[in-house]
Amino acid sequence: MSSIYGALFAGVSGLFANGNSMASISDNIANVNTVGYKGTQTRFSTLVTNGQSTTSYSPGGVQGNPFTQVDKQGLIQASTSPTDVAITGQGFFVVTTQPGGTQAANSNTLFTRAGNFTSDKNGNLFNAGGYFLQGYKLDPFGNVLTPAGVTTSQTDLFANLQTVNLTGQSSVARATANITAALNLPPTAVATPAAQTTNITTYDALGNPETMVLTWNATATLNQWTVNVSFNPTSITTPATAFTVNFNNQGQLINVNGNTTPATSGILAVSGINFSAVIGLPAGVAQPQTININFGTIGTGNGTTQVGSPYAVNSITQDGVPPAALTGVGVDNNGFITATFANGLSQKIYRLAVATYQNADGLQRINGNAYSTTSASGNPFLRPANTGASGAISPSSLENSTVDLSQEFTNMIIVQRAYNAAARVITTADQMLDEATRLKQ
Repeated sequence: MSSIYGALFAGVSGLFANGNSMASISDNIANVNTVGYKGTQTRFSTLVTNGQSTTSYSPGGVQGNPFTQVDKQGLIQASTSPTDVAITGQGFFVVTTQPGGTQAANSNTLFTRAGNFTSDKNGNLFNAGGYFLQGYKLDPFGNVLTPAGVTTSQTDLFANLQTVNLTGQSSVARATANITAALNLPPTAVATPAAQTTNITTYDALGNPETMVLTWNATATLNQWTVNVSFNPTSITTPATAFTVNFNNQGQLINVNGNTTPATSGILAVSGINFSAVIGLPAGVAQPQTININFGTIGTGNGTTQVGSPYAVNSITQDGVPPAALTGVGVDNNGFITATFANGLSQKIYRLAVATYQNADGLQRINGNAYSTTSASGNPFLRPANTGASGAISPSSLENSTVDLSQEFTNMIIVQRAYNAAARVITTADQMLDEATRLKQ
């Protein structure tokens, strides 16, 4: 009689295990389009009842254990959003439930493969699950900026991560370092011409316009000029000595401050310029500053000339730019988030961090397609993207769900048949018990 009761319990365990399997299949099908979702399988194992003998059998049943292969790579699909990112290889994006950074791998820190990030009203990047992306904030020179209260910039510390924020990135400028000037100076053979003045707008390290003034004076030497460099305002430090520029009888440059090498640029290196009297210098800007003025190629007439016509400015270009507004962002394979500005400049502002695990399959699933650390997964290892064991970043891409819809429907049929069979075991055992109770009649 006990074996019949055992058959009933075994059938019940079959119903329960296959019911759980159907639940995981339903979950997988529901998340077939969820970015970064990892499908769950039910793995069956036997329940064995001790006390078996050679003449009797004690049924045990079956149990179903859900298993999620978290480290399975999903298909990478292109996206049109510059803030959509995917990881190719191992690792997870580090996210938090609230913006504003994180301290260590605590309960506020979670991990996800869902890289469909977008900006909220404050400029913080968050994904469809509502989790905020974390990364290393960079200074204008590409160095990791440590948050307040942190004393080291090590990239393996969670304390150095900050919420990726795209606001406040609108003041990037570039100081003038090179000027190209094409002028014409009147010949000095007929009469000594009056002094000529060339005004050039340059930019300091903060993008403020400063006017460079070139004052040309003909000397007693035929075809020779001196040029004095000054600035407006006059408080800017400039070289005290004048530079010399010489031309040949065809009006071509032959000497720029002593440089007579043929087929080389006639570059005048104006060193010792110091803007500190008019601006507050940002950290890391070297002073004094040097500006190179290219008057053309020595031995040719392709730049500054001295021909029989009045003084004229043909063209002046310089490479400094004023600050401008943010126009877009981009991400590269190494996880660098680069801001692009309306003035044509770009600057790396963040680098994404990637967390890896010895046993990623031991992570605990959290609502919003995220995971938390468990004793089975071990502690996370934090690295910049595409370094060490961390995967590379695939920009403007998303990782698809690992669910195979055709496989799930096949599994559904198999589970349904197994469930029906377990139910048949129960009805058959019930009929046997009913027959046994009739023996007393």
